[in-house]
Amino acid sequence: MGLKCGQIIDACLTLDHNLLQFQQRMSDLASQLLSQGNKFASQEQFADADRVFRAAASLPGGRPIWNFKSLGFCQTVFPDESSIDAYWQQLDQGLDQALAEHFDLDWRTLPADGFVPHFNLSHHGRCYKDIRAKFARIFEPSFPQERPAQKHRQRYRIGFLVFAGHEGGFLRGTAGILKQLDRKRFEVVLLCPGSLVERCRQSIRSDDITIVPLGGTFEQLVEQARDSDCDLIYHWKAGSDPWGYFMPFARLAPIQCVSDGTHGTSGIPAVDYFLSSSFVEPNDAEQHYSERLLCMNAMPTYQQQRRLGTASLPENANRNEFGLPEQGSIYFCPHRPAKYHPSFDTIFRQILERDPQGHLVLLTGHKHHGIDVLQERLQRNLGETLLKRVVFFPQLPTDNYLRLMSLSTVVIDSPVYAGDLTLFDAFSFGVPEVTLSGRLCVQNFATGAYNRMGLHDLPCQTIEQYVDLTVRLGTEPDFRHEVSRRILERNHLIFEDADTVREHERLFELMIEGGA
Repeated sequence: MGLKCGQIIDACLTLDHNLLQFQQRMSDLASQLLSQGNKFASQEQFADADRVFRAAASLPGGRPIWNFKSLGFCQTVFPDESSIDAYWQQLDQGLDQALAEHFDLDWRTLPADGFVPHFNLSHHGRCYKDIRAKFARIFEPSFPQERPAQKHRQRYRIGFLVFAGHEGGFLRGTAGILKQLDRKRFEVVLLCPGSLVERCRQSIRSDDITIVPLGGTFEQLVEQARDSDCDLIYHWKAGSDPWGYFMPFARLAPIQCVSDGTHGTSGIPAVDYFLSSSFVEPNDAEQHYSERLLCMNAMPTYQQQRRLGTASLPENANRNEFGLPEQGSIYFCPHRPAKYHPSFDTIFRQILERDPQGHLVLLTGHKHHGIDVLQERLQRNLGETLLKRVVFFPQLPTDNYLRLMSLSTVVIDSPVYAGDLTLFDAFSFGVPEVTLSGRLCVQNFATGAYNRMGLHDLPCQTIEQYVDLTVRLGTEPDFRHEVSRRILERNHLIFEDADTVREHERLFELMIEGGA
């Protein structure tokens, strides 16, 4: 017997229901695979991550852009320089392949669906302007291109935007600027997630700053930032996390800028200016930026001096509490693991060979795969005998880290990425920092501080000078004492520097008024 019309309809409805359930299950599976891929990548299991990302992209509910998710990851420590070369070549080719796809993307879902330039790219001693530009070209067409209209008012409204995970450096480097901007000329707005509001309020301690708590979907965050009606928005870090990276694409204000927190160009066309310092940038620096480079005649962040003699930082810090030898110099590398570029190994070896009593102290952060690679590489490049004088410390609580800093004979910078906040910690205690000047701003943070203090003879220009100065500081106590005295005598020029505030005021007006 033939099926009746009602039975056919019921069967179709059941089929539709089952199909929807199947599609939902596939979509849920795709999301689970995406999450698993991110977990593999965070553990630096990159081949597994790429395989899972591609599997997720192929399922119903997956996104074609997920096939390229692996482009947003980079291992922390490389075994040699040829591995870095291979990684950059592969990244460049992968970005070209992604650009050839001409994806039809929904900008509102990009923090979850897209990928961003990894922060480790800035630790390889290379200009990444072209690479970052390729990342941006994948996503920029998806965003509305309308620029908000510039308002005409008596006081310019300046917004500072920061996301969770980056508030520590932001507050340390800009709280004094927000606090001291001339209120007759500027209204100050802080845009941050609601979870950061109280911490920011306590750190800045200024009643006349408007705080805009951000929350909800990415689209809602964009609307909230735009509704803050700022003339200019200063993005603290446009690049190392999806929220911070994609927000500037949405053109939140008539003028957008980045500065020290981004550690190099954003590569994002909607970011108009990069604020830096004449003390940090080389003469041909403009070629390294997609933004218009503006240099201030001061350091780009406002820093407080660290001080011993408080309850948490007593002055009688000693080597015993860290298990360090009583004799010999301590060459301290207070860097994240990604800064241990393979070219650093030759420097380590020469220092330890020339100072048989010296010890090298490396901060390695939390235990992860990169530390194993670093230790294996150092064992290969230093040998067992020298490696016995290398001390590895995990990430330390701030107080312990500062006590260790104050005990150090010398701080030594990575040849490809200078200390930034660490240089202010070292100079707070008069600890000399040996640094190698370079062609990129990230190589010149310590050079800039020395230049600001008028200590132009201390930044090194060659590896040979670097090693010579380090060993001399470590083995000639009178020379080390004299350099320390000079730093302490002049470090007031880099701490609580009113010129940093005034220069921000000057450049904010210049950008908004179109005079740059």
